[in-house]
Amino acid sequence: MWIICLLLLPLVAASSNTRLLNGILNHVDKEANPCENFYNHACGQYNMRHMDDTFFDIIQMLDHQVNQNLVKVMDDLELSSQSPDFNVSSVDGKVLRYYLSCRGAPRNMDSLSEYLKVISPGEGLTWPQFIPDGSSWPQENFKWLETLAHLHRYGLTNVFFNLEVVSNPRNATEYMVELNTPTFGEESQLPNSFIEILSVLYVMKVPSSEIITLARKIRTLELSLKTMINPIDRPNNRYISIRDFEMETGHNWQRFFEILIGSSAAPELQVLVRNFRYFTSLKELMDKQDARLVASYIMTRFAIFLFDETTGGRESAECVSQMRRNLNLAASMLYKERFFEHSAFSGNVLEIKDIFEKLRHQFLLQVDQNHLELTALQKKFVVRKAEAIEINVGNLPKTDNLRQFVGQYYQDLQFPTGELDYHQLHLKVLQFRTQKMLAQIQQRALRGAEYFDLQEPSSAIASTSYYVMRPNVIIVPLGLLQEPFFQLESDDVFKYSLMGYILAHHLISAFATEGITIGSDGNDQPFRSHRFEEAVSCLSRNADNIDETMGDIAGLELAYSTYAKMAKNRNRLDFTHLPPEQIFFLNAGQFFCGNSDMLVQYKEDQVRLQRAIEGFEPFDKAFGCNRNKPQHEKCRLW
Repeated sequence: MWIICLLLLPLVAASSNTRLLNGILNHVDKEANPCENFYNHACGQYNMRHMDDTFFDIIQMLDHQVNQNLVKVMDDLELSSQSPDFNVSSVDGKVLRYYLSCRGAPRNMDSLSEYLKVISPGEGLTWPQFIPDGSSWPQENFKWLETLAHLHRYGLTNVFFNLEVVSNPRNATEYMVELNTPTFGEESQLPNSFIEILSVLYVMKVPSSEIITLARKIRTLELSLKTMINPIDRPNNRYISIRDFEMETGHNWQRFFEILIGSSAAPELQVLVRNFRYFTSLKELMDKQDARLVASYIMTRFAIFLFDETTGGRESAECVSQMRRNLNLAASMLYKERFFEHSAFSGNVLEIKDIFEKLRHQFLLQVDQNHLELTALQKKFVVRKAEAIEINVGNLPKTDNLRQFVGQYYQDLQFPTGELDYHQLHLKVLQFRTQKMLAQIQQRALRGAEYFDLQEPSSAIASTSYYVMRPNVIIVPLGLLQEPFFQLESDDVFKYSLMGYILAHHLISAFATEGITIGSDGNDQPFRSHRFEEAVSCLSRNADNIDETMGDIAGLELAYSTYAKMAKNRNRLDFTHLPPEQIFFLNAGQFFCGNSDMLVQYKEDQVRLQRAIEGFEPFDKAFGCNRNKPQHEKCRLW
């Protein structure tokens, strides 16, 4: 049998190589000149090929495939649940119950009142809009900070201030609460602010004669908050105890944290407060506000938060996406168990880690050449951090028994029995998710090979890899372990131009403008290099997001130089007449392809891709580009 398997391996590789190559060439516009506009050349046929698809780019396509596969898993679970031996209290039972409740629930603006009737703004209070006609709202009992504490327990944040649990920048072995100013869009914190406010107030049955006036007051309150945040202020961050924070700002933070954590909070508990002056000014602003207006604003923000959390219909794939969003670790376990045999998964992990090892080796060679003229201590800092970077494929915990670990992880998530009630179950899941985040304050921070990420919902539902700075870990989602992104049996030209490029991008991110100030232990560490700052200044002339640009440009150069070194004695590929160098750049370009007719984001991706290959000599050589016109300055990093 093993002889037959060995004989079949070349056939499998050949078919996967041909399949991947055909997928690339299907998107290529041969009429577009790669030397003039590489995006149009590599992605020119993308819109036409995917005109009828529900996804817009390669990552969304991978997510679509993951969701379709998980629907099959849930169908099987639903069938298994008919057996008398099915354990409804198991992870499988909890996931299935949440999924089935989602499939049977209406999710639209009108359903928001179901949540708000369950969650009040405080003990003995209801939202102003739910007060019966002829009754007065007891505004003297309303305490806005306590209301926020209650709602934070369900994951709401970025209202009046932002709250996160982060690794302590001074001691990355522990977590702490970080408070910061709220983030704003161009005009408001809300995406389609005024229309959404009007919609929520209408659903909450605010009298039509009052809706526009109340919506305007809410917008005015937001603008007042925005004017308190001065982007040119010098950073004024402080580590401070709850007791001192309360004394200096005039707010009852002790009570806030007791409600948030669900137990007594020590007055000595240290928090990190960024933009401290904002919090000292907040009391003056809030003391001037009408309590009913503040309550209506918080209610509106909470309603829109819940709507965003439940966006989508009742289709199976949309409910699977909800499951991934809120029960991500369980969803990953079920996906891995169903679609990866142990040996196949181990093979993928080993190959991805081998790719990264070769990229890391090439990066360290560049550091050793010392183009940036680093001191001996600075080189040692970079080398030590690069050598400490870990890869977590699947964002899974380090354990010999994943199912047992996941079962214990969700042990405290208890769903009520009886009829399915999506709103009730959803609130349970949101509260559980937040409790897990807050529980980190009492725990040792995981690092390196032990680390797995308690993902934000937006990360949980996307097959997007990312680098987590203080733990120094690259997360590679399970969704990336499928074609066309990664195929274990494929040629290296495919592996290094997509998976390799993305890993190289994250490796460079570890040493971008923010990453370079964090040591291998996860603690803040100053780093000053004149040549490094020159390179950053050079890049900033052509880009808004400097760190992303550094990853795009230096990451592509690192991935290509690593591949070229491996393939230096290889002039051609046995499955095509196309030069491997052209395939490398075309496949890397596919990562940026997207339906530019639908989303503005892909216009930006065109610029990113063009900037990455602009003036890159191996690219010019691969496509025979004769650069007669002046080129953009190439900003060399490592």
